[in-house]
Formats: sequence, C-alpha cells, structure tokens
Amino acid sequence: MPTFEEVEFDLECLPEFDGPEGHFASGDDDFDRETVKKILDDLEWNEWAWCTAKVTAKWRGFTGSDYLGGCSYQSKEEFRAGGYFADMQAQAFDDLCRKIESACDGEMERGGE
Repeated sequence: MPTFEEVEFDLECLPEFDGPEGHFASGDDDFDRETVKKILDDLEWNEWAWCTAKVTAKWRGFTGSDYLGGCSYQSKEEFRAGGYFADMQAQAFDDLCRKIESACDGEMERGGE
C-alpha cells in the first residue's frame, strides 16, 4: 500500500454543467445577481471561474479520484491554496487505497500472491 508521500496528485478543472444561478443565498438578492454576473463574465477567460474540480491520486498504474462541483476561483493556484484541495487529496488517496485493496483481494481469490 502506498504512503501519501509516494502518490502523485493531479488537479483538473472540468466544466460545471449546473450554472451558478441559485447557488448563492447571501440574503442580498442584488449582491447574489452581481456575483453570478461576475462569474459568468469571468468564465469567458477563466475556466476556474465556475467549474468542477477533480483531484486524481496516482500510484503504480492505480488511480483514485475526488470531485467537487460548483467551484469559483481566480486560478488553479488559488484553489490549491484553499482547504478543499487538501481534503480532496485525502479523499482521492482513500479511493486509491480502496481500489488497490480491491485489486489485491481479487488477485488472492484467483490464487495469486
């Protein structure tokens, strides 16, 4: 089983198919509309303005992933600096370990070592 330090992590920005409308409820409808407008304007040049983030953990041909939709950031670096990235790395690592364990269990059932 790999250690966290042995795993390579990738971060991807994927399209978010659910628009930003209705995702903000500050209590100030004008502010919420302005926020949505800014996101949609920024999306013209910044894919991170409204997206789904995907973190993939890779180790020896195995992969594990975690996804977070409804993300709005200025950049990939801003997303990495936030707390969600570390949480997603942990979830992707757990998914990776489950898949490795499952593959090993399957190999043992077939009589492998």
